[in-house]
Amino acid sequence: MKRSKPEHIAQGNGITYMTSDLSLVQLKVLMTIIRELQKPISMMITDIGFGHLKPDDVLPAKEQFGEGDLLRITRKITISVKDVGLGKQNTGYLLNSLNALRQKNCCIPYNPARPTRSKVLVTGLISHYTYDCVTQTVDVYLLDAVANRLLLVSDGFTRYDYTHAMAFSNKYTVRMYWIINSWRGRKGFRISMEQLRYVMSAEDKYPRNDNFISKVIGTAYRELKQTGDIWFEYSRDLREGRDMFSFRVYQRMDRDSREKVLKKPLQVAYSMLYNLWKMPLQDIEHFISLVTVDNVQGFICELDYLNRTIDRKNLKDPGAYMRTVLTSYFDTLDTVSQEVKLDDRD
Repeated sequence: MKRSKPEHIAQGNGITYMTSDLSLVQLKVLMTIIRELQKPISMMITDIGFGHLKPDDVLPAKEQFGEGDLLRITRKITISVKDVGLGKQNTGYLLNSLNALRQKNCCIPYNPARPTRSKVLVTGLISHYTYDCVTQTVDVYLLDAVANRLLLVSDGFTRYDYTHAMAFSNKYTVRMYWIINSWRGRKGFRISMEQLRYVMSAEDKYPRNDNFISKVIGTAYRELKQTGDIWFEYSRDLREGRDMFSFRVYQRMDRDSREKVLKKPLQVAYSMLYNLWKMPLQDIEHFISLVTVDNVQGFICELDYLNRTIDRKNLKDPGAYMRTVLTSYFDTLDTVSQEVKLDDRD
């Protein structure tokens, strides 16, 4: 995959955990719709949160659409064929996808932490559309209620790189990309086979679990590991009769980004080990070399805990004590120690 400048969008977790058997092109159309709808208000979405009140005046104007005896309120956005990664010869795929998005039932959970227990059924993500073959553009009309749902990020959202998501070649890769990005800050999660099938919209696909793992999870794993800006490792186990998965989320960073993330925490660690624990410099350098982007948070927490709970005055050699503790810490570091259960997400 050719690396391009990231273009991040913030997708409401209700959409991230939406269930509907959408094809790859249909998912890309949906992401493009969200991207275009979100453009005017992107400056109002931050890592802290999003205001509950949407700026109505910067969104596409409301329009009325009559369908039989019904009068619907819609908002129009315009997308081009090339926005979805299709050429002129593939316009038919786009129009077929738009027709499918009009007709397919989608379950959008109001509480993404419990997607199988809290859901709302939406029939048709788009109201209608018009296609201009000269400009190769499509005017897509969204029901106002659906547009509001696509922008509902105040209760949690998934930030991901739109350019990466649009380049994937498999619909399950896109689905998994959404899910692991929603857990990016928590590093990992646990989920049952039943729940995983549900959130991947594959409840009735590949009845044999080994085929599901190979065709769905394995396919997503290989593509994300090779080309994604974020990927995962996973393990499977049976606990109390339940088929469970443990997922660990990893981020791909270039050298400069990695050094930027680690710089301040490592400075803190160095200061604590040298000034408080009197650890020899060669030992400090050894342990600092074991710290990565994925374990730095846990490492700093461990140092802080030891600093607060261990009385160094009663230790004959604080540096030797810390060397023993940290050696054990890194030797037994569990790669899924920060995983959480899906049901605990809220």
